[in-house]
Amino acid sequence: MTRLAVDFAWRELGDLALEAAGRLRFPEVPREPGLYEFWVATEAERPGVYVGEVDDLRARFQGCRTPGSGQAG
Repeated sequence: MTRLAVDFAWRELGDLALEAAGRLRFPEVPREPGLYEFWVATEAERPGVYVGEVDDLRARFQGCRTPGSGQAG
């Protein structure tokens, strides 16, 4: 059996903001693979949390900012 160990640490990149035109503004992120986590404030007692993985963080966040025609905006 082959064992694999992965070690990582979360790094805070900053807060999202909403521009005047209603588009999301992300902090500067690297063009590298990574895991990401969004916390979304809700009226519930606990925030909504979304965790994902991607090959290019900057491209993924740009996709969130400018969703395609098949995605909710």
